Amino acid sequence: MRRILCVVSLLALIGCGRISPNSPELLAGTFDLELVNVDAGRGNVYVLVKLGDHSDPSGFIQLNSDATYTLTATYNGLAGTTWQTNGMYRVDNSGLVKFTIPVGRTFSGSLTEERRQISVTENLNHATVRLVFNRAP
Repeated sequence: MRRILCVVSLLALIGCGRISPNSPELLAGTFDLELVNVDAGRGNVYVLVKLGDHSDPSGFIQLNSDATYTLTATYNGLAGTTWQTNGMYRVDNSGLVKFTIPVGRTFSGSLTEERRQISVTENLNHATVRLVFNRAP
C-alpha cells in the first residue's frame, strides 16, 4: 500500500510540472494572414482571401516564447490599411488571446483548439475588421 501511495505521489508531482497547452513556449511560431473580413456597416462587407505568396492580403503574427508578439497586416479594398503593432500576449484556458500594445491598450483574438489558427477582430479605418491567421507550415 505504501508503495502504491509513493508511485501515485510521484506521478502527481510529475504532472504538476507539465507545461500548459496555452503556454508561450508551446504557442511560439508564425501565423500567416489568410483571410480579411471587413464590415463597414450598412451592408458594406468585403472579404479578401490569400491566394498565393504575393496576393492581397498579406501579413503575419509572430508569437514568441517570451510572451511577446509582432503583428503586421496589409490589405486593400474597403477600409484598406497596413496595421503593424507589437507587445505582450497571453492566452487563457478558453483560448482567448489578449494582446497588449505598448500604449497599454488591448485587443483580443481567439485561438482554435488545435492551436493552428488565430482570429482577431479590431476596429480599423471606421470598420470592423476580422483577420484570420493560420500557423505557418
